[in-house]
Amino acid sequence: MFSFFVKKSRLKRPVFAGLVLFLLTCLLFVSCDLDGNNGKGNPEKAYVTTPMPEALLGTWAGPYPGEEYIITSTTFTASGAYAGTIEGHRSNGSGAGYIAIQYSDAEYYPNAAGNFYIVHYKDLTATTVSICGAYGEGSEFTTDGTGGKATKTAAEAAYTVTGGYFEWYSDCVNAEEER
Repeated sequence: MFSFFVKKSRLKRPVFAGLVLFLLTCLLFVSCDLDGNNGKGNPEKAYVTTPMPEALLGTWAGPYPGEEYIITSTTFTASGAYAGTIEGHRSNGSGAGYIAIQYSDAEYYPNAAGNFYIVHYKDLTATTVSICGAYGEGSEFTTDGTGGKATKTAAEAAYTVTGGYFEWYSDCVNAEEER
C-alpha cells in the first residue's frame, strides 16, 4: 500500500508534498481560535433574544440627584437624558444583559429619534443593579450628534462590553424598595 510513496518518481513526491501541505492547512484552520473565545463564538455576538428579567422592571435610583431609570416591559427611560421603546433583550451572563431600544427622545442627541441604542446592565439583584448606556470617544455620540445606529442589528453588533462602549456604570437601587 505504501509502495506508492517509497518508489522514487518525479511525479509522486510533488503530489505527496501537495497533499501534506493541504492537510496541514486544513488542520490550521480547524484548530485556530479565530474568534478569540476558544472556538465557542463571541457570546456578545450571539443575538438571541431572551425574556426581560422581572427583577429588572421598575424604577431605579442612581447615585446622582435626579438620576432615575424607569424600565417597563416595553419602554426604557433615563430621566432627563433619553427614552425609547424596548426592541429586544439578550442575556450577558448571570444578572447581566443588553437592552436594545429605539430612541423616541434623546436630550443630548436631538437627531437620534428612530435610531437604535443599547443599554447594558450587570450585578442585578432584587434591590440593586448597575446600568450603563453605550458611549465611546470618537463614536457618533461625540462627532455628529445623532447618537445610536440606524438599525437594531448594527447597534447590537457595535455596542458591546468587549467593544469598550460600557465603562461608567451607575450603581442603582430599587426606588420602590427605598420608599
